[in-house]
Amino acid sequence: MKTAIILLNWNGADDTIDCLNSLSGASGDFFVVVVDNDSHDDSVERLKEWKDAHPQMELHLVEEKENHGFAIGNNIGVRYASQFQPDYYLLLNNDTVVEPDFLVELTSFMETHKDVDVVSPVINYYADKDKIWFGGGRLKYAGRTALHRGESYSVLKEAASFPIDYVSGCAMLFKPTVLTPSGDVFSDKFFFGEEDHEFSVRMRNHHKMACVAGSKVYHKIGMARKKLSKEREDFDSYIYYLSLYVIYGLHEGLLTWCPKSVYIYMKSLNKFRCLGHSLLTSSSLSHRLFKDYQKYKAIDRKCFEELRNRFLNTQS
Repeated sequence: MKTAIILLNWNGADDTIDCLNSLSGASGDFFVVVVDNDSHDDSVERLKEWKDAHPQMELHLVEEKENHGFAIGNNIGVRYASQFQPDYYLLLNNDTVVEPDFLVELTSFMETHKDVDVVSPVINYYADKDKIWFGGGRLKYAGRTALHRGESYSVLKEAASFPIDYVSGCAMLFKPTVLTPSGDVFSDKFFFGEEDHEFSVRMRNHHKMACVAGSKVYHKIGMARKKLSKEREDFDSYIYYLSLYVIYGLHEGLLTWCPKSVYIYMKSLNKFRCLGHSLLTSSSLSHRLFKDYQKYKAIDRKCFEELRNRFLNTQS
Protein backbone atom coordinates (compact mmCIF):
# COMPACT_ATOMS: atom_id res chain seq x y z
CA MET A 1 0.00 0.00 0.00
CA LYS A 2 1.61 3.22 -1.23
CA THR A 3 1.34 6.45 0.77
CA ALA A 4 1.94 9.97 -0.52
CA ILE A 5 3.39 12.15 2.23
CA ILE A 6 2.79 15.87 1.70
CA LEU A 7 5.05 18.48 3.30
CA LEU A 8 4.58 22.23 2.96
CA ASN A 9 7.64 24.49 3.11
CA TRP A 10 7.78 28.25 3.42
CA ASN A 11 11.17 29.69 4.35
CA GLY A 12 11.70 26.69 6.61
CA ALA A 13 14.39 24.48 5.08
CA ASP A 14 15.99 23.66 8.45
CA ASP A 15 12.76 22.13 9.77
CA THR A 16 11.85 20.52 6.46
CA ILE A 17 15.24 18.84 6.17
CA ASP A 18 15.00 17.59 9.78
CA CYS A 19 11.63 16.11 8.88
CA LEU A 20 12.99 14.53 5.69
CA ASN A 21 15.91 13.07 7.62
CA SER A 22 13.51 11.40 10.02
CA LEU A 23 11.36 10.14 7.13
CA SER A 24 14.45 8.62 5.48
CA GLY A 25 14.59 6.20 8.40
CA ALA A 26 10.87 5.41 8.38
CA SER A 27 9.44 2.02 7.40
CA GLY A 28 6.72 1.58 4.82
CA ASP A 29 6.04 2.14 1.15
CA PHE A 30 5.84 5.88 0.53
CA PHE A 31 7.00 8.83 -1.50
CA VAL A 32 7.25 12.47 -0.45
CA VAL A 33 5.95 15.62 -2.12
CA VAL A 34 7.36 18.89 -0.79
CA VAL A 35 5.41 21.95 -1.89
CA ASP A 36 7.47 25.11 -1.58
CA ASN A 37 5.06 27.98 -0.99
CA ASP A 38 7.17 30.68 -2.71
CA SER A 39 10.01 30.78 -0.17
CA HIS A 40 12.17 33.90 -0.34
CA ASP A 41 15.24 32.31 1.27
CA ASP A 42 17.48 29.52 0.02
CA SER A 43 14.95 26.76 0.80
CA VAL A 44 14.54 25.48 -2.76
CA GLU A 45 18.28 25.22 -3.37
CA ARG A 46 18.85 23.41 -0.08
CA LEU A 47 15.98 21.00 -0.69
CA LYS A 48 17.32 20.20 -4.15
CA GLU A 49 20.73 19.50 -2.62
CA TRP A 50 19.13 17.21 -0.03
CA LYS A 51 17.24 15.35 -2.74
CA ASP A 52 20.41 14.82 -4.78
CA ALA A 53 22.21 13.51 -1.70
CA HIS A 54 19.41 11.03 -0.85
CA PRO A 55 18.52 9.23 -4.09
CA GLN A 56 17.05 6.34 -2.11
CA MET A 57 14.02 8.49 -1.21
CA GLU A 58 11.41 9.23 -3.85
CA LEU A 59 11.09 12.96 -3.35
CA HIS A 60 9.16 15.39 -5.56
CA LEU A 61 9.67 19.13 -5.15
CA VAL A 62 6.85 21.37 -6.34
CA GLU A 63 7.84 25.03 -6.62
CA GLU A 64 5.04 27.56 -6.36
CA LYS A 65 5.38 31.21 -7.34
CA GLU A 66 2.89 32.43 -4.74
CA ASN A 67 2.32 31.80 -1.05
CA HIS A 68 -1.02 30.01 -1.20
CA GLY A 69 -1.28 29.40 2.54
CA PHE A 70 -1.71 26.11 4.37
CA ALA A 71 -4.97 24.82 2.93
CA ILE A 72 -4.36 25.46 -0.77
CA GLY A 73 -0.68 24.54 -0.46
CA ASN A 74 -1.63 21.10 0.82
CA ASN A 75 -4.29 20.79 -1.87
CA ILE A 76 -1.61 21.44 -4.49
CA GLY A 77 0.51 18.68 -2.98
CA VAL A 78 -2.38 16.23 -2.91
CA ARG A 79 -3.33 16.96 -6.51
CA TYR A 80 0.26 16.52 -7.62
CA ALA A 81 0.56 13.21 -5.76
CA SER A 82 -2.74 11.95 -7.18
CA GLN A 83 -1.10 11.28 -10.58
CA PHE A 84 0.71 8.36 -8.91
CA GLN A 85 -2.56 6.95 -7.52
CA PRO A 86 -1.48 6.38 -3.90
CA ASP A 87 -3.61 4.26 -1.59
CA TYR A 88 -3.28 6.84 1.17
CA TYR A 89 -2.29 10.46 1.62
CA LEU A 90 -0.55 11.77 4.71
CA LEU A 91 -0.29 15.47 5.52
CA LEU A 92 2.67 16.20 7.77
CA ASN A 93 3.85 19.53 9.15
CA ASN A 94 7.39 20.30 8.12
CA ASP A 95 8.29 21.12 11.76
CA THR A 96 7.82 17.52 12.87
CA VAL A 97 10.03 14.46 13.18
CA VAL A 98 8.68 10.93 13.16
CA GLU A 99 9.27 7.57 14.78
CA PRO A 100 10.52 4.93 12.28
CA ASP A 101 7.31 2.86 12.58
CA PHE A 102 4.84 5.77 12.62
CA LEU A 103 3.57 5.18 9.07
CA VAL A 104 3.38 1.39 9.31
CA GLU A 105 1.31 1.75 12.48
CA LEU A 106 -1.16 3.99 10.65
CA THR A 107 -1.45 1.99 7.43
CA SER A 108 -1.66 -1.36 9.26
CA PHE A 109 -4.55 0.02 11.28
CA MET A 110 -6.30 1.22 8.13
CA GLU A 111 -5.88 -2.18 6.46
CA THR A 112 -7.56 -3.94 9.38
CA HIS A 113 -10.26 -1.28 9.96
CA LYS A 114 -11.80 -0.78 6.54
CA ASP A 115 -14.62 1.35 7.94
CA VAL A 116 -12.19 4.08 9.07
CA ASP A 117 -11.19 6.70 6.49
CA VAL A 118 -9.00 9.11 8.47
CA VAL A 119 -6.43 8.46 11.20
CA SER A 120 -4.18 10.57 13.37
CA PRO A 121 -0.98 9.58 15.11
CA VAL A 122 -0.33 10.76 18.65
CA ILE A 123 1.55 14.05 18.31
CA ASN A 124 3.93 14.76 21.18
CA TYR A 125 6.03 17.81 21.95
CA TYR A 126 9.47 17.68 20.36
CA ALA A 127 11.01 19.29 23.44
CA ASP A 128 9.48 16.69 25.79
CA LYS A 129 8.87 13.57 23.77
CA ASP A 130 6.78 11.91 26.49
CA LYS A 131 4.27 14.75 26.68
CA ILE A 132 1.23 14.83 24.38
CA TRP A 133 0.39 17.86 22.24
CA PHE A 134 -2.46 16.18 20.32
CA GLY A 135 -3.95 12.81 21.18
CA GLY A 136 -6.96 13.05 18.91
CA GLY A 137 -9.72 15.59 19.23
CA ARG A 138 -13.42 16.18 19.67
CA LEU A 139 -15.85 18.53 18.01
CA LYS A 140 -17.95 20.62 20.37
CA TYR A 141 -21.24 22.42 19.79
CA ALA A 142 -19.49 25.07 17.70
CA GLY A 143 -15.81 24.48 18.25
CA ARG A 144 -13.17 21.81 18.80
CA THR A 145 -10.80 20.60 21.48
CA ALA A 146 -7.58 18.57 21.56
CA LEU A 147 -7.54 15.50 23.79
CA HIS A 148 -4.83 14.61 26.32
CA ARG A 149 -2.85 17.83 25.77
CA GLY A 150 -0.07 18.12 28.34
CA GLU A 151 -0.56 14.56 29.59
CA SER A 152 2.09 11.86 29.63
CA TYR A 153 2.08 9.49 26.67
CA SER A 154 1.77 6.67 29.20
CA VAL A 155 -1.97 7.43 29.55
CA LEU A 156 -2.45 6.02 26.03
CA LYS A 157 -0.19 2.97 26.24
CA GLU A 158 -3.11 0.65 26.91
CA ALA A 159 -5.26 2.12 24.13
CA ALA A 160 -4.32 0.72 20.73
CA SER A 161 -6.73 3.13 19.09
CA PHE A 162 -9.83 5.12 19.84
CA PRO A 163 -12.48 6.99 17.82
CA ILE A 164 -12.19 10.75 17.34
CA ASP A 165 -14.12 13.32 15.33
CA TYR A 166 -11.56 16.12 15.13
CA VAL A 167 -8.15 15.64 13.49
CA SER A 168 -5.19 18.02 13.34
CA GLY A 169 -3.73 19.05 9.99
CA CYS A 170 -0.32 18.71 11.63
CA ALA A 171 -0.35 14.96 10.90
CA MET A 172 -3.28 13.07 9.34
CA LEU A 173 -3.53 10.07 7.04
CA PHE A 174 -6.60 9.52 4.89
CA LYS A 175 -8.04 7.57 2.00
CA PRO A 176 -8.58 9.20 -1.41
CA THR A 177 -12.33 8.73 -0.91
CA VAL A 178 -12.46 11.70 1.48
CA LEU A 179 -11.26 14.16 -1.16
CA THR A 180 -13.71 16.60 -2.70
CA PRO A 181 -14.89 16.04 -6.30
CA SER A 182 -12.18 18.51 -7.39
CA GLY A 183 -9.52 16.43 -5.63
CA ASP A 184 -8.93 18.70 -2.63
CA VAL A 185 -8.55 17.80 1.02
CA PHE A 186 -9.13 21.26 2.48
CA SER A 187 -11.60 24.01 1.63
CA ASP A 188 -10.07 26.94 -0.24
CA LYS A 189 -12.06 29.26 2.04
CA PHE A 190 -9.18 29.18 4.54
CA PHE A 191 -5.72 30.70 4.12
CA PHE A 192 -4.12 29.68 7.42
CA GLY A 193 -5.86 28.11 10.40
CA GLU A 194 -8.99 26.06 11.12
CA GLU A 195 -8.98 24.26 7.75
CA ASP A 196 -8.64 21.00 9.70
CA HIS A 197 -11.63 22.03 11.82
CA GLU A 198 -13.74 22.47 8.68
CA PHE A 199 -12.40 19.16 7.33
CA SER A 200 -13.47 17.39 10.54
CA VAL A 201 -16.95 18.90 10.44
CA ARG A 202 -17.23 17.80 6.80
CA MET A 203 -16.19 14.25 7.76
CA ARG A 204 -18.49 14.11 10.78
CA ASN A 205 -21.54 12.40 9.30
CA HIS A 206 -19.94 10.36 6.52
CA HIS A 207 -16.45 9.18 7.52
CA LYS A 208 -15.07 7.54 10.64
CA MET A 209 -11.84 8.82 12.15
CA ALA A 210 -9.52 7.33 14.76
CA CYS A 211 -6.33 8.05 16.67
CA VAL A 212 -3.70 5.29 16.55
CA ALA A 213 -1.81 5.38 19.84
CA GLY A 214 1.14 3.31 18.58
CA SER A 215 2.03 5.90 15.94
CA LYS A 216 4.06 8.84 17.26
CA VAL A 217 5.15 12.13 15.74
CA TYR A 218 7.00 14.95 17.50
CA HIS A 219 6.01 18.57 16.87
CA LYS A 220 8.39 21.50 17.33
CA ILE A 221 5.81 23.68 18.99
CA GLY A 222 6.46 25.57 22.21
CA MET A 223 5.28 23.90 25.41
CA ALA A 224 4.79 27.25 27.11
CA ARG A 225 2.45 29.74 25.48
CA LYS A 226 4.41 32.73 24.25
CA LYS A 227 3.31 36.12 25.50
CA LEU A 228 1.64 37.81 22.55
CA SER A 229 0.99 41.48 22.04
CA LYS A 230 -2.53 42.66 22.80
CA GLU A 231 -3.02 43.36 19.09
CA ARG A 232 -1.91 39.85 18.15
CA GLU A 233 -4.23 38.27 20.72
CA ASP A 234 -7.12 40.32 19.33
CA PHE A 235 -6.24 39.29 15.76
CA ASP A 236 -5.88 35.58 16.57
CA SER A 237 -9.18 35.55 18.46
CA TYR A 238 -10.96 37.47 15.70
CA ILE A 239 -9.72 35.02 13.05
CA TYR A 240 -10.74 32.03 15.17
CA TYR A 241 -14.32 33.18 15.71
CA LEU A 242 -14.65 34.33 12.11
CA SER A 243 -13.54 30.80 11.16
CA LEU A 244 -16.35 29.36 13.28
CA TYR A 245 -18.90 31.46 11.42
CA VAL A 246 -17.48 30.28 8.09
CA ILE A 247 -17.29 26.60 9.08
CA TYR A 248 -20.75 26.27 10.56
CA GLY A 249 -22.26 28.58 7.96
CA LEU A 250 -21.07 26.07 5.35
CA HIS A 251 -22.36 22.95 7.07
CA GLU A 252 -25.47 23.84 9.08
CA GLY A 253 -29.03 24.21 7.92
CA LEU A 254 -31.00 27.31 8.82
CA LEU A 255 -32.59 25.81 11.95
CA THR A 256 -29.25 24.82 13.46
CA TRP A 257 -27.21 27.70 12.02
CA CYS A 258 -29.25 30.43 13.73
CA PRO A 259 -28.67 29.25 17.33
CA LYS A 260 -25.04 28.43 16.57
CA SER A 261 -24.42 31.90 15.16
CA VAL A 262 -25.82 33.39 18.38
CA TYR A 263 -23.60 31.03 20.39
CA ILE A 264 -20.49 32.06 18.41
CA TYR A 265 -21.41 35.74 18.89
CA MET A 266 -21.70 35.32 22.65
CA LYS A 267 -18.49 33.26 22.86
CA SER A 268 -16.59 35.93 20.94
CA LEU A 269 -18.02 38.64 23.18
CA ASN A 270 -16.85 36.76 26.26
CA LYS A 271 -13.41 36.21 24.72
CA PHE A 272 -12.90 39.90 23.97
CA ARG A 273 -13.96 40.70 27.53
CA CYS A 274 -11.38 38.17 28.80
CA LEU A 275 -8.76 39.95 26.69
CA GLY A 276 -9.40 43.11 28.71
CA HIS A 277 -11.78 45.04 26.47
CA SER A 278 -14.71 46.96 27.87
CA LEU A 279 -18.21 45.63 27.31
CA LEU A 280 -18.81 48.38 24.75
CA THR A 281 -15.60 47.60 22.81
CA SER A 282 -16.21 43.85 23.02
CA SER A 283 -19.74 44.30 21.69
CA SER A 284 -18.41 46.44 18.85
CA LEU A 285 -15.79 43.80 17.95
CA SER A 286 -18.33 40.97 18.03
CA HIS A 287 -20.77 42.96 15.90
CA ARG A 288 -18.06 43.80 13.38
CA LEU A 289 -17.00 40.15 13.38
CA PHE A 290 -20.43 39.05 12.20
CA LYS A 291 -20.50 41.83 9.62
CA ASP A 292 -17.13 40.64 8.32
CA TYR A 293 -18.50 37.11 8.03
CA GLN A 294 -21.36 38.45 5.93
CA LYS A 295 -18.87 40.40 3.82
CA TYR A 296 -16.22 37.74 3.21
CA LYS A 297 -17.90 34.33 3.79
CA ALA A 298 -14.31 32.99 3.81
CA ILE A 299 -10.88 33.63 5.29
CA ASP A 300 -8.92 33.47 2.07
CA ARG A 301 -5.64 35.32 1.60
CA LYS A 302 -7.34 38.64 0.77
CA CYS A 303 -9.51 38.53 3.89
CA PHE A 304 -6.63 37.30 6.09
CA GLU A 305 -4.29 40.07 4.98
CA GLU A 306 -6.93 42.80 5.25
CA LEU A 307 -7.75 41.75 8.81
CA ARG A 308 -4.08 41.40 9.71
CA ASN A 309 -3.49 44.94 8.49
CA ARG A 310 -6.48 46.18 10.45
CA PHE A 311 -5.35 44.62 13.73
CA LEU A 312 -1.56 44.57 13.49
CA ASN A 313 -0.68 47.58 11.34
CA THR A 314 -3.52 50.09 11.35
CA GLN A 315 -5.71 49.67 14.40
CA SER A 316 -9.21 50.98 13.81
